[in-house]
Amino acid sequence: MQNIITYSLKNAHIDILLEYENILIDKIGDTGGIYILHNKNKIYYIGRGNNLIRRIKQHLKNRHTDKWDSFSLYVVSNNKFLNELDVY
Repeated sequence: MQNIITYSLKNAHIDILLEYENILIDKIGDTGGIYILHNKNKIYYIGRGNNLIRRIKQHLKNRHTDKWDSFSLYVVSNNKFLNELDVY
């Protein structure tokens, strides 16, 4: 049986994304999955995307700006599984 989730990063501070973006991209590439935005250790927003790093970075410049301070991500082995995962 194939594992759906191949990598996870839990409750990483937003600075990890800003300072180590290239390392994250090297680790997970442009793969998709589920992400969670946290505000003071509480879930603020849950979403999914075909390219996790790009999608999370979009939240730095949209209506979610300044409303989250850390994030978690769960990488799927194949983006075809994204529609099968219920994030709500």
